[in-house]
Amino acid sequence: MSLPTFVAVAVVTACLLYTSFPVSAQGTTCGVNSACDSCTGDDVKNLTLASGSSVRVCCPNCRSRYSNFGFLSSGQPFCNCNFDRVTGSARKGEECSVAGMTTYFRLNQMPICCPDPLVAEHVRSNSDGSYIFNCEQRGDCWRGSQCSTCNQSYVGNINGVNVCCSNCDAYGLRLGPGKNCNCNRP
Repeated sequence: MSLPTFVAVAVVTACLLYTSFPVSAQGTTCGVNSACDSCTGDDVKNLTLASGSSVRVCCPNCRSRYSNFGFLSSGQPFCNCNFDRVTGSARKGEECSVAGMTTYFRLNQMPICCPDPLVAEHVRSNSDGSYIFNCEQRGDCWRGSQCSTCNQSYVGNINGVNVCCSNCDAYGLRLGPGKNCNCNRP
């Protein structure tokens, strides 16, 4: 049996031992089988157990396709809906796919973003495995997709995110610590 199959079998078996809907034990937040009835596509994972039977795993209420599984240091398997692990004013997962959003962080492949021109800031990690990310203003620059129509000679970059003066004004940029950006207006 391959390692991914073994992990999937262990996670689902442990989940089924606790409850069938939704699973919530020692950091496990996935729904199993009937909890996934209304989920479609990438929102639900079909896993085959060593016994040959299969089980469906999803984020509760089909909120997101972003989930992960593995083992805690104690050897206890877990399955988490990453969408539920992020709180604060930042957007996450599928919410980042709309226009005007810039991704600043990722949690197990799940994007964490803010609407332009705000910047995401990781506030803290909690002992329960959850995270707080907030969006905040850092200077007067536009960010991300707002700069896509500007003359590229007036566009800067902070950690992979485009920055520019509002309305694509041809002023210099003052880039500072902590993702700060200000237009060098007279």
